[in-house]
Order: sequence, then structure tokens, then C-alpha cells
Amino acid sequence: MSDDTTASKVNRLLQKSRQAFRIYSSMSKSAKAEHNEFADMQATEWRNINAELIRQLTHIVEKYSAKNLVAQIARMRDILLADFRRVESELNNEHRDILSSAERGDFVQVAQQARVLISKKAFVQAAQAASHELSLILEEKPASARRETPAPQRNSQTYFPQTNVDHQPQSHQPQSVHEIDEDFAASISLIHKQEEIAEEEQVAVSRMAKVIPLRR
Repeated sequence: MSDDTTASKVNRLLQKSRQAFRIYSSMSKSAKAEHNEFADMQATEWRNINAELIRQLTHIVEKYSAKNLVAQIARMRDILLADFRRVESELNNEHRDILSSAERGDFVQVAQQARVLISKKAFVQAAQAASHELSLILEEKPASARRETPAPQRNSQTYFPQTNVDHQPQSHQPQSVHEIDEDFAASISLIHKQEEIAEEEQVAVSRMAKVIPLRR
């Protein structure tokens, strides 16, 4: 891999990350304006990953020579993969916990746990996508020699917005704020129902307290 090729790949990734950061920041603002807490939580995780990627890539480009770029990119990728695996493990464990809470009928606890899971799943998806982009920089083969990347599945989260940085077909397109992660759509609906049930139970208990005479 030539140093010039590595440097050009890093610069393209920087441009794509900056554009992604702007888009996810806008999505987060839109979600807040629409009081869509879950979409905001997810967009925030993706925005933060992009921000950290921009910070580290900028530091590497400014501090290290072209010959040292590969080693630094590999180090970034390995750290990101370690974070991805750690949070993914936490996500799997907490997924079992939330199922246990639901079986016990502790719906308030389910709602609280779900909010944590939403953020962690968004982080896992963003970290995995970012590490993949860094791995592409480390590939020996030029982009023209690689097989075309299959289109993402219906429920897959994308990392970078479509950009004209290079002329290859783009398969990465950020979803709208309403579709940022369809995997949680059913869970979100369930959470709202569970919160409504919890509120109804509290109202019922309050009414019972009013009709039961106090003993003197």
C-alpha cells in the first residue's frame, strides 16, 4: 500500500465523517424538536462516534508522517473494535435482564432499562461501522479491485451519508429521524404501553385509597 494512497483514503474518510457529523447533529435537533427521545438518543450516539473519528483522524494527519499512518489507523481500529465488543457484551447481558424484568411484570424497570439499551445498541452499530471504514483504509487492494459492497439490509443502521467525495456507488445512506432504527420500533411501542399500564395502576390504587375508610 503506497503512502499516498493511505493518506488519500484518510482524507476521504475525514470528509465523509464531517458530513455525517453535520447530518446526525441535524437529526438530533429535529428529534428534540419533535420530542422523539429515542431517535435523539440514537442520533447522538452516531454523532459522537463521528466526532471522535474526526478528532483522532485529524490528530493523526497533523502529527504523523505518511509512513506511520497505517500503524496509527490500525491502532484506532483495534481500540474501536475493543469498545464495540465490550459494549456488545453488556448489551447482550442487559437484554436478558430486561426480559427478566418483563416476565416479573416490572414495567417501570423495563422502561428504564430500555432507554439504556437503545443508546448502547446505537453505539455498537456506529462503532462497528466505523471500525469497518478504518479496515477499508488498511486494505491492500485499491477500491476499484474490491467487490461491490452489498446493499444494507432493511433494518441495518448506516454510518456515513451519501457523499460525492469519491465516484464509487454509495450504499451508506442515513435513515430519516423517524426510521433511524426500526429494530426498536416494537420495543418503543411496548414501552409506551407499559408506561400507560403503570399509570393506570397508580390511578387505580389512588382511587382505592379514597374509598377505603381510615380506621380510627
